[in-house]
Amino acid sequence: MSATRENLSQAEGAADGAADGGDVAMRSRRARASVRWLAVLVALVVVAVLALGSLADALGATSPQQTTQGALTQQVGRSTVSLTIIMAPQAANQTEALEAQVVDASGDAVGGARVQCALSMPTMAMALPPITATPMEQPGRYRCAAQALTSGAWSLALTLTLPSGETDHATFDFVVA
Repeated sequence: MSATRENLSQAEGAADGAADGGDVAMRSRRARASVRWLAVLVALVVVAVLALGSLADALGATSPQQTTQGALTQQVGRSTVSLTIIMAPQAANQTEALEAQVVDASGDAVGGARVQCALSMPTMAMALPPITATPMEQPGRYRCAAQALTSGAWSLALTLTLPSGETDHATFDFVVA
C-alpha cells in the first residue's frame, strides 16, 4: 500500500506541476497578446499624429497665401509712391504688371522720373534681374511688366530717380496666391 501512496503522491505532484506550467503558459500568452495590442495602439497613435500634422501643413500652406490686393503706399523722400499689383487672371504663372504712381509732397504727379524695379522672392533666395519701368500715358504712373510670378511672398525694390536727380528707394512686400 505504501507503493500506492507513493504513486498517488507522485501523481498529485505531477498534476500540480502541470497546473503550474499551464498557468505560466497562460500568463505568457496573455502577456504576448497585451504586448501586441499595445504595439497596435502605439502604431495607430503615430499614424493619427502624422495625419493631423499633414493636415495642419496642408491647411497652413493655403490659408495665409492670399494675393495682396489694392495699392501699397510708401513715403519715399519727399515723394509718395503707391504700388498697384495687376494680376492677369489673378493666378500664379501668368504675366503680371506692377504699376507705381509717384506724387510729390503737394500731391502732384511726378512725370519724367526713372523707376527701376527689382523683384525678389526672399524666402527662396531668388532675385529677378532689375527692369526699368515704362512711363504710362497718365503722368506720374509707371509700369513694371513682370514675368510670370509663382505663388509665394515677393518683394519689389524700387529705385526712384526724380527729374531733379534725387534718388530714393522703396521696398514693397506682397503675396501671390
